[in-house]
Amino acid sequence: MIAIGNFHKDVENNPDRKGWVIGTFIEDDSIFHSDEFEVKWAEHNKGYFKEGLKTNVSTKTVTFLVSGKFQINFTDNADGHLEKVILSKLGDYVSYDASACDHSAEALEDCLVVVFRWPSMR
Repeated sequence: MIAIGNFHKDVENNPDRKGWVIGTFIEDDSIFHSDEFEVKWAEHNKGYFKEGLKTNVSTKTVTFLVSGKFQINFTDNADGHLEKVILSKLGDYVSYDASACDHSAEALEDCLVVVFRWPSMR
């Protein structure tokens, strides 16, 4: 099977997926359906802010920067320690165990980030 398309358009045409383009929530007969991992295509305008991002399941995540400037603030669930990570150069990334820390995200400039998370969550 070969699939050709544009993730930017896929995200625009499927706002209910909130940017996720690969994962368990994609139709079973699609090449982009996966129980093993998921991918998010996230374009954010400067000033975008989302707090209270957390999960109660064990997943690993890596977020990498394609363009712009993006900040993720982590709060360790064990001791409450806050760490700010700024992704500012093409290819900068941060990887973390999402079950161990809550986080918020902010676009410091218009940006594009790609997020990989495994396993895929429904």
